[in-house]
Amino acid sequence: MDTALPIEYHHKAYMESIPKDKLKRLAHIKRFAELLVGDPDFRQDLQENHQNTHIVAQKYHLEINIDHLRSFWHRAYMPKRRSKEEYLHSPLTVEWDIHLKNIRDHRDRMKTQNNIASKNEAFQLWRTRQLLRCDDTLAASAQGITHPSFAFELSEGCTVGCWFCGIAADKFKGYFAYTKDNQKLWQDMLYTLVNIFGVDTVKTAFCYWATDPSDNPDYASFIADFHHITNFLPQTTTARPVKDIAWTRKILSLYERYKCVFNRFSITTLSQLKAVHKNFTAEELIGTELVMQHKQALSSSCGKSPSGRVLQNIAKLKAAGKDIDKIKNDLKLNDEHTTIACVSGFLINPLTKTIKLVSPRASGLTYPLGYKVHEIKTFTSIESFRESIYQLIEQHMPTHMPNHYRIAFNKGIKGQLLNSGFQLIAQLRTLNINSYTDAEKIGQYLLSEHNKNKPYKLALKELIQSGCNIFSACDILQSLYQYGVFEDE
Repeated sequence: MDTALPIEYHHKAYMESIPKDKLKRLAHIKRFAELLVGDPDFRQDLQENHQNTHIVAQKYHLEINIDHLRSFWHRAYMPKRRSKEEYLHSPLTVEWDIHLKNIRDHRDRMKTQNNIASKNEAFQLWRTRQLLRCDDTLAASAQGITHPSFAFELSEGCTVGCWFCGIAADKFKGYFAYTKDNQKLWQDMLYTLVNIFGVDTVKTAFCYWATDPSDNPDYASFIADFHHITNFLPQTTTARPVKDIAWTRKILSLYERYKCVFNRFSITTLSQLKAVHKNFTAEELIGTELVMQHKQALSSSCGKSPSGRVLQNIAKLKAAGKDIDKIKNDLKLNDEHTTIACVSGFLINPLTKTIKLVSPRASGLTYPLGYKVHEIKTFTSIESFRESIYQLIEQHMPTHMPNHYRIAFNKGIKGQLLNSGFQLIAQLRTLNINSYTDAEKIGQYLLSEHNKNKPYKLALKELIQSGCNIFSACDILQSLYQYGVFEDE
C-alpha cells in the first residue's frame, strides 16, 4: 500500500481492497474471537463439541470452518501458534493475523499523524516535551498512548457510570444540542483550531472524554461536521452500543462511508455482549472493535488501570482493611497500566464553554484521574475561544526554559557521570551529554540531590560561579528542557 496516502485514505484503501468473500470471512473470524474471549458459554460449547465444531458454528451463526482456527483455541495446536506449519492446520488464523497487522499498522500511522509538526511552534515544542516526559514516567502505559492534541466533550457527565472509569466521569448533566447556533459555534471552533494549529494536528481529535457519545443524540451530526472540515471522521468509543440501535447504526453508517479509523464498543457485561451480537451481524461490525471489560472475559483482554473511580474504590476498601492485592488480582488491575488519559493538549467542552490544557500523568494521590490540568479557561463566543487558546499557549508553553523553572529530573530517570560528561537513562531512551565544555562538571551539579528543585536562574548562576562555561551551561540546560527530562509539576 502507498504509504504516501493521507491518513484519511489509508484505512479506507485497505478495507476496500479486500474481496467481499474474504471480508465476510474476516468478519466471522472476528466474531469467533469475540465469543472466545468474551463468552464463557461459547467456550464451554466449544470444549464440549471440539470434535464437531460445525455444531458450534451453526449455533452461533459463524459462517466459517472453526477447525481452520485450531491454533486459536485447541490445546494440541495452540503451541504451534505462529509456527511455519500453522497454515497447514489453521489457515484462517494466519489470515486473521495478516489482517490484524494491517489494522495495527494503521494505528501506528495514527500515532505518527499526531506527531506531524503543528503550525504553532510553541505548542509543538510543548507537546514534544510532554511526550518525552510520558515515556519516562508512565511505565507500561507509555507506548500505548497516541497523544492526540484535542478531545471534545459534547455532553457534561456520563450516564454509564462504569466502576472501572479511569477518569471518574461525573453524573450526566446534559448535552450540547445540534441547534443552529450551536452548529455555527462548533464549526467556527474547528475552523479556528485548524487556522491556529493546522488541519493535520486537529484531524486526529475525538469527541468524548469523561462522557459517552451515546448520551448526545446529535453526536453523528457533530462528527459529520468534523469530517467536512478536516476530511477525517473521529473514532467513536461507546459503552452503550445497544442503548439506541438507530443511533448506533448512524455511527456505523458513517464508518462505512468514510472508513477513517475503527470504532470501539466497550463491553461492560456479558448480557451486553450477547445483545450486541444479537442486534448487529458480524459483517456490520467488521469496522468496530469490541473491548471486553466484563468480568467473564479472559483476563488478557481487559486489564484495568488503577486510576479514577478504581483508585477511589481501592482507597475505600483499603480503609476497610480488605486484601488489596487480592482485589487487584480479581479485578484484573495492573499497576503498570498507569493511566487511560491520552491527550497532550486541549480538552474542550462547548456545552460548559471550558478549555482545559491537559497532559497524561501516572495516577496516584497527586493525579488520581491520570492526567494533569495545567489550567482551565472559559469562553462565551468564538472570539473569546480564540483568545483563550492563545492565552494558554502563551502562559504554559514557553519555547525556552523560564528563569523560575525547577531543575528536577523525571522520576523515571537515572543518571551517571561519564569521563567527558554524563548520561541519563530512562525506560525508553538514553541521553549522552558529552559534546560540551565542562559537561562532566555540569552533570555532577545536576545529579546532586543538593541541587534538586533549584530554579533555572539560580542553577545557572551557581554553575557559572563554580567556573563552568556559561555557554555550555545554558546550552545543556536548555537542551535538557527541550528533551523533556525535567519534571513538569
